[in-house]
Amino acid sequence: MNDPLSPGNAGWMPDFEDPEPTQQKERQSPLDAATRYAPFKPPFRYETFGTQILDSRGQRIVDVRGWGYLTGKGGGLGLDEDQAEKIQDRIGEQVAAALNDSCGHNDQGI
Repeated sequence: MNDPLSPGNAGWMPDFEDPEPTQQKERQSPLDAATRYAPFKPPFRYETFGTQILDSRGQRIVDVRGWGYLTGKGGGLGLDEDQAEKIQDRIGEQVAAALNDSCGHNDQGI
């Protein structure tokens, strides 16, 4: 079976890569960008237990969902549970990384 996390199979997976990485973009200062997320405090991290994105104080800001659809429970893709868990975790990690990048933190805070 093909690995759903491999680049060749990621057509339906979210892609947080910059579509034009060679273009220089004007960026906000980290302080300005960080205030956008008030009352949450960067850096953000993804917790696999509970599938949540938390801020640096442990406040939940996002629940990462999708395992049921991925496994086909109640309709969906019908992937095996391990694959679905890996995909859901990858999405959570990428969202946390995108949040951190947007406010000047280059790690996920994990």
